[in-house]
Amino acid sequence: MELFSSDFMDNFKSEIMNVCEKTFESMMKQKETQSRYLSRKEACEYVGGLSVDTLTSWVKDGLREITVGGTYRYDKKDIDNFLEKRKSK
Repeated sequence: MELFSSDFMDNFKSEIMNVCEKTFESMMKQKETQSRYLSRKEACEYVGGLSVDTLTSWVKDGLREITVGGTYRYDKKDIDNFLEKRKSK
């Protein structure tokens, strides 16, 4: 004699899979968001070893800088757009 019916077990497995999928999607979205915003060091590395002085110069030239609790962050999209606008034609 089985403790649980096969219908119950099928529903239970389905619910577990749904919870796992939602958790995984949430974790991936969180990771994507976290990695989108870079520290000064990460921003410099992102563009191939840029110096902090050059990054500071870029901010003066219009690169947007995000300040959160005294920590500076740079959006990858902003860096990409900043560089795209400066491409020589």
